[in-house]
Amino acid sequence: AGRVAVCVLLFAFGQVLADVLLFSFDPLFSSYAAQEERLLGLSPLTDQRLAGILMMVEQALTLGTAVALLLVTQHRAVLRREAERGRAQAA
Repeated sequence: AGRVAVCVLLFAFGQVLADVLLFSFDPLFSSYAAQEERLLGLSPLTDQRLAGILMMVEQALTLGTAVALLLVTQHRAVLRREAERGRAQAA
């Protein structure tokens, strides 16, 4: 349960940063916004918003996978304990 809580907290803190990138009205980094050459022709604000979306997707995938694996492992341990109790009671 503790590891799942850590994953949830990491997601929450990362989500705050992603939301700042996604919902700000101006580019946050003036030195980046002042560059003349643009990758893929994206405006600084569009690039920043895409970065926020990418952060949200990456966090959901990695932390979601971690939580799923932790819960599956925990569920298997519970099933194993129940099976052992059942065998002990039957004996």
